[in-house]
Amino acid sequence: MRQIAAIHLALVINGQRKIIPPGEEIPEDVSAHDTQALIAAGALFDEKTAAKNHAVKQAEEKAARDEFQAERAAAKEAAESTKAPAAAKSKK
Repeated sequence: MRQIAAIHLALVINGQRKIIPPGEEIPEDVSAHDTQALIAAGALFDEKTAAKNHAVKQAEEKAARDEFQAERAAAKEAAESTKAPAAAKSKK
């Protein structure tokens, strides 16, 4: 699973300091403990989780848009039902 840096990282790997810019994959020789700590801090993400989170976010946004449109339609219908009828033109 590819681990991608979300922010600039300065890591010490095998005694060497390495700078990893955002969007770059971290080396595989980073320990599992360090990887988990970086993920928990939001400094790393993996592609599978990012894709899943993106899909969930899009589904939530669509549900919110649909709910808003339904509420809007209900409010518009309620406003229309309480309008006074247009006055009929009287003939003299």
